[in-house]
Amino acid sequence: MAKDKKIEYVEPTDYIPEEIRKKYKVGEYAEDNVGSKELYVSGRQVIILKSLLETEIQYLIDAIGTEDGEDKKDLIEELNACNDLYNRLTK
Repeated sequence: MAKDKKIEYVEPTDYIPEEIRKKYKVGEYAEDNVGSKELYVSGRQVIILKSLLETEIQYLIDAIGTEDGEDKKDLIEELNACNDLYNRLTK
């Protein structure tokens, strides 16, 4: 009986030409920025997201007042991200 052989396929790193990777932001040119990705949501989903963000924003505002140092900095960054997302949803 023949032994079962395992075959593994690996694409070459330059399988997709560099110009196309740059143009469509693939591989090393991919953007980690969430704002660059499209997300389609229904009107009801927008209402829910806005409500959740409003609650989170208020929580962060309150929490920032009680923290200092690195924790405060992290909370401010999170607040800025929530505000940015909220503003995008209200456009």
